[in-house]
Amino acid sequence: MGQKPKAQELRALLKFAKQLRTSANATENHQYIGLFLRAAMALEERASLLAFGSSDAVPPEADQALHAHVDICC
Repeated sequence: MGQKPKAQELRALLKFAKQLRTSANATENHQYIGLFLRAAMALEERASLLAFGSSDAVPPEADQALHAHVDICC
């Protein structure tokens, strides 16, 4: 019974990640593209962790890319 909410959460995370990737493709603002793609990657990583548990196989540079600074000011 605990699997159904987990599956729903996974679908929601991946659906939102897809929307963010679509938004990245729809804009020409490079700052927004980076922001959208990093957010999508973070959601996809979260979904992967929920689905498969802890992932020690993720290289440290991939984790750092998820936490990169994004300047959202004008």
